[in-house]
Amino acid sequence: LRTLLFLLILKSPGNCFSHRLSQVQQEPFLATTEGTGIAINCSLTNFNFFWYRQPPGRTLLYLLQAHTENDKYRSGRFSMVVYKNKTAPLEIAGVSLQDTAIYYCALRHHLELS
Repeated sequence: LRTLLFLLILKSPGNCFSHRLSQVQQEPFLATTEGTGIAINCSLTNFNFFWYRQPPGRTLLYLLQAHTENDKYRSGRFSMVVYKNKTAPLEIAGVSLQDTAIYYCALRHHLELS
């Protein structure tokens, strides 16, 4: 059996995903094998979390959001819980090559990125 390795790249661009007194912290990249689960960590200074993904050559896609401690959300294979320490890892079950993307953790909803 051949296992494929792919890369999840995470970004947190300056002005778009930050606020005066808030900061976003994410890992610069993650790699995993196809078929496994993965958690992409994000830490903020408040309880507003928004997750987006941008597949290569495609537009930004909204995934999930949560606003209070212990909020739990799921959309297909994507899920997240907001923890007391103001982290909200995005969990992806059964990753595949189609999950290769730039994943964004944001402080607020964005209609468009420039």
